[in-house]
Order: sequence, then structure tokens, then C-alpha cells
Amino acid sequence: MRRFVCACCGNCCRWGGYVYAKEEDFPPIAKFLGITVEEFIDKYTSLAPDRSGLVFSDKEDGSCVFQDSNNLCTINPVKPMQCATFPQDWKVPPEVADQCHGHWEEYESQPKNTEVAMIHVLGHPNLPLDVSSNPGDAQVFNCHNFCNMLSHLGIPFCYFGVPGSILPPGGKFVSTGRPTGKWRYGNAWHRLYNERLNRALEKNIVDTDGPQLVMSMYGAAQSDIVAGEIPVVEPMVGYDH
Repeated sequence: MRRFVCACCGNCCRWGGYVYAKEEDFPPIAKFLGITVEEFIDKYTSLAPDRSGLVFSDKEDGSCVFQDSNNLCTINPVKPMQCATFPQDWKVPPEVADQCHGHWEEYESQPKNTEVAMIHVLGHPNLPLDVSSNPGDAQVFNCHNFCNMLSHLGIPFCYFGVPGSILPPGGKFVSTGRPTGKWRYGNAWHRLYNERLNRALEKNIVDTDGPQLVMSMYGAAQSDIVAGEIPVVEPMVGYDH
């Protein structure tokens, strides 16, 4: 099996072509930037040359308007699906693909550990599980390392997180949807996040007598989850609340 490892070279953000701005991309990006949808459309998009819709604007040098000086995407947690699915869902010409410094790596799937039915890993509420795009976030690394441990042990797990997450072998991704804002305890995004998380968890509970655990990787953000009789564990050093 193969998986893509991004090198964060930023070359894909400078290629010629267009990133189409879909209507479903507008609200989460605008919310993330702290502006209205109308302001986002006016400031960061333009009409496509074929007039088929809107595209993201480019800088004068042709790079994406959201690429910073370190080649990182400044809206990575809410980047459009066209970017989030690169390169696995793209047909990239060889002469363009050669500019990408990322690489595909082979991996062997681990034998399934039949002693545990499922570990439900509740991930970061705002950032995808992608350490290359979020090198400074400790919680992303905690989620990444914990899932790697489960993968190494051959324990089946579901990761509940933001679109664009990259899971190690053996894991199943369950989307909690695009964030609608920055998470703060008790704010609107916290309440909506918990509603989404509860629905997703209910749909993915395994119908079996085997042991299951819910792992809360973000502590207070997931304090209102409903897991029925399944134990909820915070598998790290937590806070006093």
C-alpha cells in the first residue's frame, strides 16, 4: 500500500492553473479569517477565465494568495477540498509532478489485533491530523503519535477529525466537518462540534461484544460527548478540570 508524504515545498501553490472556490468553501474560510462571506469573495476571489465560477486569487508572482513566506498555507485547517485532496485525487502531468518534493512511501498493513473491537480516537477540533502542515501544534502530534501506536499494535481505530487528516495504516477516518470558527470552551463552534461528534460517534460504535474505548485527545473540547456505556479515557496528562 502507498501513502503520500508532503514535504511542504509549496510548489503546488505556485503552479499555473486555478483553484476553484466552491460555495461550501466560503463560510468556513471567511469565519477562519474573521470576515464576512461577502468580504472574502470580494478580497480573495475572481471570476474564472471561462466564467464558470469563482477562483482563488493569485499574488503578482503567480502563487496562491494564501501561501506565506515559509511556503505554508495560512488557511490550512479550512483549505478548499481541491487542495485537501492533492495529489491522490488529481491527474498531474509528469512535467509538473516533478516539481513536487513530496513522495509516496510504501507500507505494510499490520495484522489486526482481535482482542480489541475498536478504539475511537477523538481528534483535534480545528486542525487536520497532518504534522507536516501543523509542525508546532502539540495536540496534533499527540493524536499522530497515539494513532501510530495503535497502528503499530494492529489495533483497529476510528479517528474523528477535520477533513484533510492523514491517518497511519489500519485507521478509519470519520469527518467532524469543517470548523466554523476557532474553538473556545462553550462557544458556538464548541457546541456545534459536540453535536457533530456525538452523531458521528453514535454511527460508528461497533455492534459487538468486544471491548471498545473512546479516547478523548482534546480534553475539555470533548467533555460533553455521549458514548453510552463505552468508557471515555483521556490518555495523556490532563488539566485540573
